[in-house]
Amino acid sequence: MTEGIMLAFARDGHTLMIPAMEEAGRKQSLRTQSGPAPLKFKALAALPVCPETLHQSIHERGFDYLENKGKAGPIKVYHLWCGCGVS
Repeated sequence: MTEGIMLAFARDGHTLMIPAMEEAGRKQSLRTQSGPAPLKFKALAALPVCPETLHQSIHERGFDYLENKGKAGPIKVYHLWCGCGVS
């Protein structure tokens, strides 16, 4: 797989993804090549339960596929935070 999604639920409108991914040393530990960068996606912008826009980041992967299939290339991850409705 070359793409994945991370879905998170936040209470009381809190959003944590961007500050957490920007912490010192975090980009290195997550092997971040680029991002997180906001993506324009009109359908999500209309949803009041998603306080933060859809973001994308690209990460290196440091493993080989099984059965001598070679090295795993970068993975593109889409990040989405939605409100869980619990206070």
